[in-house]
Amino acid sequence: MIDPVSSGCNFVFKIGVDNRSSLGRTSMPRPRLAWKDTATMNSKYLVAFGVCALASVFGWSAHADSSLEDLTLTTEFAPHGFHAPFYLALKNGWYEDAGVNLTIRDGKGTANTINLVGAEQTDVGFTSLGAMAIAVAKGVPVKAIASILHRNIYGLILSEGSTLKEPADFRGKEILYNTSSIEAQVFQGFLTAGGMSLSDVKMVGVDSSAKVSSVLSGKGDAAVGPVPYYLGLLAGKNEIETVSFYDFGQKILDFGLIANDATIEDKADALKAFVEVTSRAYQYAIDGHADEAVKAIIELRPDARLDYDTTLAMFESHAKFLDSEDSKGKPVGYMSAADWDETVATLKRLELIPASATASEMYTTEFSPK
Repeated sequence: MIDPVSSGCNFVFKIGVDNRSSLGRTSMPRPRLAWKDTATMNSKYLVAFGVCALASVFGWSAHADSSLEDLTLTTEFAPHGFHAPFYLALKNGWYEDAGVNLTIRDGKGTANTINLVGAEQTDVGFTSLGAMAIAVAKGVPVKAIASILHRNIYGLILSEGSTLKEPADFRGKEILYNTSSIEAQVFQGFLTAGGMSLSDVKMVGVDSSAKVSSVLSGKGDAAVGPVPYYLGLLAGKNEIETVSFYDFGQKILDFGLIANDATIEDKADALKAFVEVTSRAYQYAIDGHADEAVKAIIELRPDARLDYDTTLAMFESHAKFLDSEDSKGKPVGYMSAADWDETVATLKRLELIPASATASEMYTTEFSPK
C-alpha cells in the first residue's frame, strides 16, 4: 500500500515580504515565515512527530492564495544540502511570484518517491532519473520533466590513501554494498569495463548506514554508493578516496524532477513555472550563492537539525556532478536526447531495463527551462 503522506510532518511554507527580492539580486530581505502542519492530527502523529505537534500548539498557519496553483514536491529522502535551492526559492517567494503554491514533503527513499508520483499522491518527485527509467520500464506512468545532475553519482568509497583505481585493482577485494538497491549491478558494470565479473571479487551485503564506516575502520576494501553524498557528509571529518563509475562509461542521468503522465497533462502551466523557478534557483546557488541557499534550508527546516558546514559541503559536492558533455552551458534542468540515449543504453547493458525500452518514453522536454 502506498502511503500518501511521505513524511509525518509536511510543512507548507508561505512567505510574505514587503520588498521581495528577485533572482539574481544580492539583497535578501528577511521574510515573515508561517508554517502549516498538514499531517493528520491524531494521537499517532502527536506522539511520533513532536515538531508537528509543536507547530499546532503555537498556531503557525499558512493562508494560501487562491490564485496560486498548488503543487506538492516529494524529495527522495530527508533534507540535505542539495535540496537547498528549493528552500531558497520558497523563502524568497519566487515560486509564488510564478503562480505556484509549493508544498515540500520529505521522501522515504527513491523507490517510494517514484511510487508516490506514479500513484498521483504527489505532483512532482525529486529523485534519481536512472531509477525512474527502471520504473517506467516496469509500467509506472511517470516521466522526467527536468534533469539536475547529468552525471551518474554512483561509485566506490575507499579509505584515504587507497591505491585501488581501476577495475583490475579490485580482483579478490571485499566490496560492501546494499542488497536492496542497484549497487551490485552498477558495480558489475564497472568490473565489466575491465573484463571482470562479480565472481572476481567478494561481495558483502550490509546495511547502507554501515557501509562506509566499515570501510573507514578497515572492514572491507571499498563500498559502493553515491559518491557526492559521502564526500559532503564526511567533509572535514574523514578523508576518503573515490572512484566514479561515470568515468568508466556508466552514463546515467541522476537527480532530476519527475511527474505523473496525468499531472503533466492537468497541471502543465504550473509545472512549467515550477521547473523554470527551480532551474534559476539552482543556478543562482551555483553562481556563488550556495551560502544563501544553505541558510534558507536551515532556517525553514529547524526540525532537520542540519549542520551548516555539512549542508554546504553536501551542496557543493553534488554540484560537481551537474554537467555531462552535452549539458555544458545549458540551463539547469536541461534534458537532451543524447543524455537520455546514453542512460537507456547503459541501463540495458546493465540488464536493468529490457531491450525493448526506449528513451522517448522516459522524458518530455515540454518543460525545459529557457
